[in-house]
Amino acid sequence: MSAALVLAAALALLGPAGIPASTTPRSPTSPIDGFVTAWMRANRVPGLSLAITHGDDVVHLRGYGQAGQDRPVTPDTPFFLASLSKSFTAVSVLQLVEAGRVELDAPVERYVPGFTVADRAAGRHITVRHLLNHTSGMADAGFPDVRLPQPESIEEAVAALRDARTVSRPGTQFHYFERNYAVLARLVEAVTGRPFGDHLREHVLAPLAMTHSTAVVGSTEARGVAPDLAQGHVLAFGVPVPRDELDGYVGGSAGVLSTARDIANWLVVQQNDGRFGGRSLLGARWLRLTHTPPPGVAGSYAMGWTLDPGPPAVLSHTGVLSTFHAAQVLLPDSGYAFAVLAGTNHALTGWADLERGLIRHLTAGEVPEPGFGVGDLGVLLAALVIPVAAVGLTGVRRSPGWARRHGRRRWRAGLGIGWPLLPTVLALSTSSLVDRFSGRVFGWYRLVLAMPDVIAVLGVSGMAGLAVALSRAVALTRVRRAT
Repeated sequence: MSAALVLAAALALLGPAGIPASTTPRSPTSPIDGFVTAWMRANRVPGLSLAITHGDDVVHLRGYGQAGQDRPVTPDTPFFLASLSKSFTAVSVLQLVEAGRVELDAPVERYVPGFTVADRAAGRHITVRHLLNHTSGMADAGFPDVRLPQPESIEEAVAALRDARTVSRPGTQFHYFERNYAVLARLVEAVTGRPFGDHLREHVLAPLAMTHSTAVVGSTEARGVAPDLAQGHVLAFGVPVPRDELDGYVGGSAGVLSTARDIANWLVVQQNDGRFGGRSLLGARWLRLTHTPPPGVAGSYAMGWTLDPGPPAVLSHTGVLSTFHAAQVLLPDSGYAFAVLAGTNHALTGWADLERGLIRHLTAGEVPEPGFGVGDLGVLLAALVIPVAAVGLTGVRRSPGWARRHGRRRWRAGLGIGWPLLPTVLALSTSSLVDRFSGRVFGWYRLVLAMPDVIAVLGVSGMAGLAVALSRAVALTRVRRAT
């Protein structure tokens, strides 16, 4: 069971009962409210906002649950968009491409003086397009960002890449790497001569009337620019625990803050060939490029969007921070789109079930029932802790008898001491296993925040196994000395 939990968490890492809803008027899609609130109860999500659009129209806009300090979530409650921010950065860059100020296939060092990686020759071949498609050759394996000191500016984030080791030739393989979009944000600054956040607000957010949206470089800046930001949470044994977002760098890749009402406009422009309110934010050709994965590269990542050809065809992106989760989904065949913003994160939360349920409702008119949620899993994990500890204590207590029965057979003694260490090895290997199966590097602290209950059960299992192995080894030594 421990192994299954670790593998499930690795794949998921690519994020209270009686939850009240806000007073936002019901929409034609209001039957979905029952599904959303039931899903929130099953997954112990304290607060969430939802925007659904169809073509140019916003057809559903609602907040559910609490935003913290007895505040209900409303369509105007700000949340971190996390990695949804990448699609905003991509549009900022392509606006410069459309204006003739940047060439997609030019080396990025042309626009960002001083940009380099550990392999200078490889760095000279990294283009703007490579950064947008995450095919620069840089990856967590060659630059484990979260385990390094966090920069305080976009310029510092880019300068640190001089120590980044490329793991593939630029343009040949997909590796999701946060700092690719930090370089793109720095490119915008270098070309326009303005701070990235200011440029984004003036050229992307303001034209879309996203008046309650902004961007930050460090996560700790969020409360200063958005004092009504939703409270973030981690989930432990089915209980949402309020916690401020982990301090870290988010510029260009994860730093946009927005609301359901604002992001509805973002969805509209995505489904309307780049036009909003009679004006063009970005030419249709360039917007379609952000939705199109590059040819010749395995994977489905485009530029801030991932394509699933379906049917139905789905363009989407998720965003995960230590205490926030977000998702945006486009359904080009039907013209529908939706975004979900939430103030909580657990690696095993059924976010995919929520998205699939909303897609089924919008494309087939079905209202699915929520399945087994991470809240139920948390209760199960809590129930496991005492039995696991009891098994360990029983093994320790019975070690003298075990040594007397099996001490004379070396191979049985070796197995008897070795197998209890398997949970210990698994617990100590959790971080490496998650990194391997997810293709990312998270570090122990982020793993604990992402699934504290899973880590706790693994830790108790590991300590119990270690205690049994040590007590057997001691008992075996005493038996042999006595004979």
